Amino acid sequence: MKKLKILSVWKAINNGRHQAVARRKPIKAIASSDSPEEAALQYISQTKDILSGSKKVEKGEAYGYLSKVLYLAPHALSGLQVCPFATAACRRDCLGHSDGKLVFQQQSEILRTWAMHYHRDFFNMRLDVSILSLIGMAEGFGKSAAVRLNGSSDLDWTETVERYAGRNVTFYDYTKDYDRAVKSIGT
Repeated sequence: MKKLKILSVWKAINNGRHQAVARRKPIKAIASSDSPEEAALQYISQTKDILSGSKKVEKGEAYGYLSKVLYLAPHALSGLQVCPFATAACRRDCLGHSDGKLVFQQQSEILRTWAMHYHRDFFNMRLDVSILSLIGMAEGFGKSAAVRLNGSSDLDWTETVERYAGRNVTFYDYTKDYDRAVKSIGT
């Protein structure tokens, strides 16, 4: 069933009938691929940094933090569920749909989500490179690195966060997962 949903999103983007296209062409990785798996691999291989900034996280610089965020395609926009605790109201008001994102950004989020699903090891390697690069850049500016892995998703990133124990990086998160929220208190 997952494969069918992902395939239907990929076809809809290529045919111009998906909200992530909105009168624009699909980005090259989607348009030149024969499958969602191939599109994701092209994208993750060619992108420089899978973490992004925003005006909001840039404000942290005044407080000594250099921050970046991982934005995936929210809820099930990509055909994959990345917000398992989303309510109807949450889906309706989702920042991932309402923050004025450009079509290109939505397509990039879909490709990142597919890459995480189809090429998990490669995705994690690219994520590690992005986090380590941010740590190095922050230290070079005399700041601390901060990373939000659930910018537009609600997934459990415990394993990733644990790999960076003792490093000069702070991970922060918002979640509707009560158990995960309770476990993180004091960490």
